[in-house]
Amino acid sequence: MRNILTLLFLSLSFIAHSQINISWPIDRAVFQRDNNGLATVWFAGQRTSSWASGYSLQYKIVKMDKLGTETTNLVNWTNITLYTGKTFRFSRSTPNGWYKFYVRTMDGSTQLDITSVKFGVGEVFVIAGQSNALGEGVVSYGPITHYDCVVASNQTNSNKCSLTMPVFPVLGVVSGGNQIGPNAYQGWAYELLGNKIVDNTPAPTGSAVPVMFFNTAMSGSSVDQWNSSINNTSGYYDIDPYGVDRCTMGNNGQGEPYRTLRNSLNYYSSLFGIRAVIWHQGEADNHINMNSSDYATKLGNLVSATRLNYNTNLKWAISSASWDGSTTDINITNGQSSARTNTSSVLGAASDSYTSATDRQYPGYTGDGYSVHFNYSGLQKVSDQYLSTYTSLLSTAPVVSADLPSLTITSTSITAQSGYSCYQWVQNNATYTNNTYPNGCTASNATLNVNSGNNGTWRCYMKEGNGNVRVSQAVTISSGTFPGGLRVGLEQDLTVYPNPTSYEFSNNMEFTLERDAHVKLEIVDENGFSLKGIANNYHTAGTYKYPFSPAGFAKYSENNIVYTKLTIDGVSTTKRIVLP
Repeated sequence: MRNILTLLFLSLSFIAHSQINISWPIDRAVFQRDNNGLATVWFAGQRTSSWASGYSLQYKIVKMDKLGTETTNLVNWTNITLYTGKTFRFSRSTPNGWYKFYVRTMDGSTQLDITSVKFGVGEVFVIAGQSNALGEGVVSYGPITHYDCVVASNQTNSNKCSLTMPVFPVLGVVSGGNQIGPNAYQGWAYELLGNKIVDNTPAPTGSAVPVMFFNTAMSGSSVDQWNSSINNTSGYYDIDPYGVDRCTMGNNGQGEPYRTLRNSLNYYSSLFGIRAVIWHQGEADNHINMNSSDYATKLGNLVSATRLNYNTNLKWAISSASWDGSTTDINITNGQSSARTNTSSVLGAASDSYTSATDRQYPGYTGDGYSVHFNYSGLQKVSDQYLSTYTSLLSTAPVVSADLPSLTITSTSITAQSGYSCYQWVQNNATYTNNTYPNGCTASNATLNVNSGNNGTWRCYMKEGNGNVRVSQAVTISSGTFPGGLRVGLEQDLTVYPNPTSYEFSNNMEFTLERDAHVKLEIVDENGFSLKGIANNYHTAGTYKYPFSPAGFAKYSENNIVYTKLTIDGVSTTKRIVLP
């Protein structure tokens, strides 16, 4: 028994310390599906330990149901092509569903290590508004099953006015009191909505359509504050219409609340895509007696700004909401109706329909006691209305995620894809800050040198002219190079055959280029001194075979061994040649 337990412990330890880093997708990422139920999903990572002849890297994709139970394979084990630094990057058109992506290292038929992440193709929403949208007040959620495929950013900013950019997403299951980053306190109606979308949306057999949320709402905010903060110069989100100081630290709210919404669209929605912004706000404007025309104009300005600053095809679901705890206001709901018409948006939740103690947290209810906020019964009704909203959105085209930017990797540098307005290299998934670490986002910062001064794991953040941010895969540098050795990119293993070589048969060197590159092929001694040049010119993609004779090389080796050296775009690998 002790031997069995020892073997089990060693096996589990081996798996836990996988030498494979999957850097994209991040765990539990959901990519917005198009109206055909598909998304182009990119997969990227790096093998971070030594590589030997006979090794291979493989992946498979397994379907999961809504509770995270694995069912059947979408993709069976398939070989992965490795590039310089033992990195990989490829894409697949993937149908809507909830999946687990596995990567393993094989030595022949022996599995050396394995790792995995969950990801999905489904629906993505960004939330904006005030305290109800934020999820304030609810304490008891009643009975609910937490679906594995209803997820959100579980990080929130305690000072909602201090960050100039959102944090790198860490995603988790939405469950009752869990936060929905970057701003929300808890799941509110969104977990209920997510579950209902999962249960009412057809999915491939053995899988489910996942849902992901980001929440940018801010308590007490008025539509005037959202509108006046668009230019980041006025309308500070400081004292709200209720006289509460919401931004007491950091930059004192300059550019809020719009800044967090815009940055989340530029960042999260660029990475994952989006079905729509869900807007629930109006209570504060009832409190200050705003007129219908002003509300419609200012909300229209907000919708237009997001389409200008992020994507012209961005959809909005605008709720009909004005109940301030004592009355509704037709001026606010008429303004919301006009804004929907003027911006070609759809109805969110008609939450003014639910104002009684049955649905709101009146004094005496176990909650915050503010009759403006919903209880569990009210949240059920609001989520039902949002489900109708979702159904109406399916007739419109969503915004899908962009491609994962490419990296050009050599033995001395990593260069990000060209065409962006500025670049910033960030270590260990740190927060992109737009103007700090390590050198700021600049047009000249596209290349990271591979040396001991840059040891660590790096991603490059790339910014487009409208502010949309792209993020590269992660690459690890260790001891001034790539961990476990360089491994040449762009070619399959260099082969020499027969080996040992022969005077009686033809001897050949063979390799395959995966794309066009400059190739230098030569025979060298054990010190790297060139003995004979074979090729030194530009090659197009393809397989190449070069014959050679072993005659005359024995005098350069005491042990009857020389080497063939293949250099592709400045990156080299060698193979031993045993002389006859």
